[in-house]
Amino acid sequence: MKQQSRRKIQTTKIADVPVIALPRPDVTDGQIVDAILQSGGFPSLVADKFAMSMSDLLARAKGSAAIAAAFAEMKQRMVDRAKAKAMSVMLGDANTPPDPQMLRWFIERYE
Repeated sequence: MKQQSRRKIQTTKIADVPVIALPRPDVTDGQIVDAILQSGGFPSLVADKFAMSMSDLLARAKGSAAIAAAFAEMKQRMVDRAKAKAMSVMLGDANTPPDPQMLRWFIERYE
């Protein structure tokens, strides 16, 4: 006869889950999101504005989808601005000739 293995199903009660207090509960997520948008997405400027450490700010970002999304959006905007600047240098303008090295760099990176 085959013996059936008995697995004990372990359940976790909500009361057993430790509650992690996020740093600076007096600062709302909305205030942090606004500061991210105003600072261009630089975490050190946001942390300085609220007298937080970088680790406290990153803990808030991990705990809040809105804060994490604001950082992600500002990072993408920064990349887009850098690409636009690289493209303008690559193509040149009325005062500067096109830069062939930048053209090669741009094609290697983005094409």
